[in-house]
Amino acid sequence: MKKILTSLLMVLLCVATAHAENLKRYVPVDAIAYIGWECTESLGDVYKNSNTAAVSEKMDLEGQFEKLAEIMASLIEKESGDPQAAVKARMVKQLVQALAKSDIAIYVRPSIGGEEPIEVAIICKSLADKAVLKGNMEMVSMMVGDDASVVEDGDVFALILSDEVVTELVKYSKQDSIEGSAQYQQCMKNGSGRQAIAAFVDLQRGLDLAGEMGAFDAAPMHGPDPLPIMDEIGLLSLEAVGFRGAIVGKDWETTTTVMTESSRKGFLKLLDRSPISDEDLKAIPVTATYMQTIKFDTGVVFQAVKDIVASMDERASMQMTQAIGMGNAILGIDIEQDFIHNLGDTWIAYTDPNVGMTNLLGICVVNKVDNGSNLAAAVDKLVSFINMQIEKETNNRPNNLPFKLQIVKQIDNGTTIYTIPAMIVMPSLAVKNDHMIFALNPAGVMVAGDQIAEDNGSIIDNVKYQQVRKQLNQSNVTGISFSDLQQTAPAMYQQYMQLSQLAMSFSGMAGDNNMIGMLPPLGRISRYLKPAGSVSWSDEHGFYTKSISPFPGASALSPNGALAGGVPAGALGAGVMLPALGAARRTARQMQDNTQCRGIHQALVIYSQANRSKYTNDIGELLVDGYFTPEYIVSSRKNKPSDEYVYGLSEEQQRQWARDNTDFIIVPNLKEDLNTLRIAVFLDPNVTNFEGGCIAFNDNHVEYLKGEDYMEMLEQIEVQTGGMTWQQCIESTRNPKPWDKAEHAKHQKHIAY
Repeated sequence: MKKILTSLLMVLLCVATAHAENLKRYVPVDAIAYIGWECTESLGDVYKNSNTAAVSEKMDLEGQFEKLAEIMASLIEKESGDPQAAVKARMVKQLVQALAKSDIAIYVRPSIGGEEPIEVAIICKSLADKAVLKGNMEMVSMMVGDDASVVEDGDVFALILSDEVVTELVKYSKQDSIEGSAQYQQCMKNGSGRQAIAAFVDLQRGLDLAGEMGAFDAAPMHGPDPLPIMDEIGLLSLEAVGFRGAIVGKDWETTTTVMTESSRKGFLKLLDRSPISDEDLKAIPVTATYMQTIKFDTGVVFQAVKDIVASMDERASMQMTQAIGMGNAILGIDIEQDFIHNLGDTWIAYTDPNVGMTNLLGICVVNKVDNGSNLAAAVDKLVSFINMQIEKETNNRPNNLPFKLQIVKQIDNGTTIYTIPAMIVMPSLAVKNDHMIFALNPAGVMVAGDQIAEDNGSIIDNVKYQQVRKQLNQSNVTGISFSDLQQTAPAMYQQYMQLSQLAMSFSGMAGDNNMIGMLPPLGRISRYLKPAGSVSWSDEHGFYTKSISPFPGASALSPNGALAGGVPAGALGAGVMLPALGAARRTARQMQDNTQCRGIHQALVIYSQANRSKYTNDIGELLVDGYFTPEYIVSSRKNKPSDEYVYGLSEEQQRQWARDNTDFIIVPNLKEDLNTLRIAVFLDPNVTNFEGGCIAFNDNHVEYLKGEDYMEMLEQIEVQTGGMTWQQCIESTRNPKPWDKAEHAKHQKHIAY
């Protein structure tokens, strides 16, 4: 099984280069999972005349992949210290490059016999260099071992992973291949244009195989039988999932299908929603550059959750009811009726240039509620309760914080806006004309309120929106998205450029400059940008989505890419950031540890000003007195503690927690002075396995030293203190004693070493 999983990981790497789909006749009808694509050469003029081809050339995607793969290989070698690891990484890179120039089909099917439960095949037809690709396949086969075979059928060859001996590559009839599967046909039917990539998973076959492997065998000691639970929430109603990508003219079209039984249960029933009407869309300004509307009834969902919990565990259902009742009593509102069931089933999100920004920070969310007066009153009570709790918590803290984070109210055109005044974003909420409005700044709420109150036209009057809806050609939709990419791209691209520049900064700190130029200028692709959109709908056979965009990944240049289609944006961010961050993470941790070490010394200095220039020997005293929060004494190399957990302890328990858990050690019996060489605080070398650490000197400058240099500096503590070693300083911090004048007298007044 380990070999099969290793091979599946390689398959996933191959999928990253997917172009399109062809070799279906070599895929058996009983395949559990299948993905296939055609290379650009096979697509011919269809690809050459598309925006996808133009953008690929402008962005030099092949060169960028080569560059990123080399960075990854170098990083693997550097981090692992194993040159062979880099060789293997480069081998995989060569395989992926060869696959990108080939027609590919990959499938997983139940094993016909043997110990392994599945058979995996990667089938190729190389139009560029068959010998190179076949050689790479054979190298992978050698890496996997005896369970891998390379077989041929003319120009087509395959790597098959199975513990059964495979001697030939079978080409099936249409009926016996994946093309003969009624479910596969159903999953592919909604698309148009030249199919470029297809993916399909037969969920029922997968469940059957899992059952045969004993995945659902229940034993009393392992909890309840999972099958009834899966049935209750609706998972057993799922039949298959399919994805199709195609080139339509110059554009890129995708369709997704989730097939289900006609009689749906559990959460699947919640996806049967009413269509979106033009009336629903009137809350969206005609000037919106991005919008997304979905049908989602929170009341129905909440009731379904209650019903499912009640059917599975009556006691849990009672506890849930009691918790809601307790919440109602504490808050003075009816959580279900005032909030959950009061919200409408149409949710709208959009960006509008009138807010002042067209990226995620400018997004507005609107929901038409059943009773706006009840919701407004409930929100006001909830805000008052939260502010009261914040006030109480702040007053209970020793040495009150210099600021209080409270929800503030402001009135705009008769509407109360509630805002959390945080940095960068200021989440804001209001209820106006039976609409709940949420935005990440008050201006967004004001713009949305004006749209609801005034008749200034709506998105349905937007010509670009009309063109996208016509292109998608689907009625009775339950979800709609629209993005004017020419308008949204500059703001979104700016965020990606900032990520790229951050990656370059980390790369430079790590001694590399190979991240420069990974993200090309927006101007190279802006001419190919145009409005994009998607729709979703359902029928008795399942649920469907369809999208149209100028090229794959274009949705990442709109808020929709970050919210609903975040995979391209996430992949871009990960691809750009991870290599540099991996190579430089030690530098980042060193910087963070330096900051914390300096902060602890500053706390000692402030403490000394009220204590006759004497530092405390007890780091727990600094924590309890509010000089810093609990996570400040824990190195960035470790998981941070929960503030709520620590503050839930008594003061004495907090002191002891700090003594036991601090990674920063105090040199005891010190006073404030400006001696540049006197060590005051240092990082416990055990944290870094004696590979280095930071030191705060008594003039508050901090140095990070590595290896032997760090340990040699710590040895000087014995000279400085007149006999106390750094190990004894650790013991003193864990078990502090009161400040001792006699011990302080042993410290050297003038240090020179």
